[in-house]
Amino acid sequence: MIEDGRRKHIDIVVTLDGVLYPIELKYRTKLLHVKDGTTDLTLANHSAHDDGCYKYLCDVERIGKFRDGCFGSSNLPFGEGYVIFLTNDEKYIKEC
Repeated sequence: MIEDGRRKHIDIVVTLDGVLYPIELKYRTKLLHVKDGTTDLTLANHSAHDDGCYKYLCDVERIGKFRDGCFGSSNLPFGEGYVIFLTNDEKYIKEC
């Protein structure tokens, strides 16, 4: 998809019964390290909460533009759009 001469993307687009369902994913974490037997997991620290909230809202806007046809025409109708925010940082619940 192209907007203002720049390439834009939707993370996932599901087509079901000829209807488009765009999905944007936002994944912001706080530092976490878990080591247990064979599991060794480290999550990065995305501490800029205001930036994370802003990017989430940009994703909501992107889904709206996709719905409104701003990214070009499609032969398939728009169903519903989704923005999913995954986090282990409780500050996003309090600050966004």
